[in-house]
Amino acid sequence: MSIQIHPEAAKRLDELANQLLTKVVPEPPLMPAKEGFRPDIYPVAHIPEQDIIGELVEIRSIVNGSGQEVGRFFQQDNPRVGLVGEGFSALIDLARKIQKLEALRETTSLGFILDTVFEWVEGKHKNARPERLTEYVLKRTEEEIKDFEIWFPLHRTYLESSFPMGPVVFRTITREMMDECEARTPKPDPETTMAVQFAFARDRSAVQGCAAATTKIRAERSKAMATAREQAESAVALLRFFSPANWTPKLRSYCALLGRENVRQRAELFLKHNSIVTYSRGVLDQGAQWVLSNSYLASFPGLLGRLQALSAAPNKTAFRQDLYDALLMYSRNSVAIEPADKLVYILVGLESMLLRDGCRYPFSASARPRNSCDETAMKLLDFQSSKDHNPPDISFRSHL
Repeated sequence: MSIQIHPEAAKRLDELANQLLTKVVPEPPLMPAKEGFRPDIYPVAHIPEQDIIGELVEIRSIVNGSGQEVGRFFQQDNPRVGLVGEGFSALIDLARKIQKLEALRETTSLGFILDTVFEWVEGKHKNARPERLTEYVLKRTEEEIKDFEIWFPLHRTYLESSFPMGPVVFRTITREMMDECEARTPKPDPETTMAVQFAFARDRSAVQGCAAATTKIRAERSKAMATAREQAESAVALLRFFSPANWTPKLRSYCALLGRENVRQRAELFLKHNSIVTYSRGVLDQGAQWVLSNSYLASFPGLLGRLQALSAAPNKTAFRQDLYDALLMYSRNSVAIEPADKLVYILVGLESMLLRDGCRYPFSASARPRNSCDETAMKLLDFQSSKDHNPPDISFRSHL
């Protein structure tokens, strides 16, 4: 089914696009670098061929002090021309209006629409693009929207069996999958063969046998990646409810999407007579592996089923959505390092469910804690209420 925009909306967007063309200006001259301290850095990077996806595209941009893009240019004459300042703000506003359309908001990202609109401006300015903006956006969108199946490996997390969690299914990255991928990679000469084998050995050590959060998305690539990652991170947050790190602040879970495990590293230079003798590097914590066998999951009767039911339709009611959001916040305590940070995530998760009209757990005035868990929660909330007004008792850490 083709994507369509309401004719009146398309007419207004095309009018704004034509106004945008009048804001194309020459690239302003670069400001000379100020004299002063310049660190003697030594940048180096290696980008292997398999990490380059598609054609290389050069984007000439201007950013402000906070790293925010405020101008973008294309090559036509000397100097370059493009949109900067008010013109670039108009470009962003137009891109936002288009991306928020019902036909596009679930399948395109703002970045994709912004790039597409800028492509149209460049082509129109060079008299190389006859179609209206909305026609060009719809054409590019239909070209780029595809069905994607995306797997996010988890750091040192292993499953005996696959199972779903909302729109995500946890599966294992098998040896056979890695073998097939390596066999498919071209190896035209011995040098390339050695490079491919080395790269796959590195990747195998990181992902083979590991669990992965998998999901299927229909969208353009950047939107698919963003949506899939959000779904995967939420599913992994619920998966951490099975982690022993929830039982004691002395433990920490490393169950996260690969690359977000936050394994702390160290680096030291040992000197003698102002000369470097040794440069030592290592890790402060290894990030213990986590095996979720069927018997381990069965030791939490009903928990997996309840988490699956909630994550399957979190927005079915307002209460379900509040509970879902509270659990995601609470889950962050298991990956926090410091006990104080763990406490914050626990309290915020509890308070988001227990606050009523801005008041803390009003039921506590007329009801006694029913068990030790209730009593602990009361103490934590009392501590949270008082800590903003009194210096925290350092001995409280010993009660965690």
